[in-house]
Amino acid sequence: MKKLITCFALFCVGLFADVSGKWTGTAEVTADGSQSKTSTTLDLKQDGNALTGSAGQNGEYRIRKGTLDGNTLKIELDVDGQSYYLVLTVDGDKIKGSASADPEGTQIVAKVELERQK
Repeated sequence: MKKLITCFALFCVGLFADVSGKWTGTAEVTADGSQSKTSTTLDLKQDGNALTGSAGQNGEYRIRKGTLDGNTLKIELDVDGQSYYLVLTVDGDKIKGSASADPEGTQIVAKVELERQK
């Protein structure tokens, strides 16, 4: 019974891992058929499953809405009045996923890979 309780406790800790902190990495962006690679930063503050903070090359864009559900981050950014959406998966000290936006009819997609800064 003690082993079962210990396993359950470890499982619960994993479900509610804290993603607060600074994450840096790259975004491979495709827009209007052209591709580019840029550095990116994600500064997160977690309160339960709610996320606040900023993102961008220098953290210049505010997180309008952010949630953590299990190991999935869903973030809506305010980029100069336009909404950008990120769906990311947390795996230890790494986050990977995608970002998308459709500002003024231009579809933008990006592959995002980040690592926690210590």
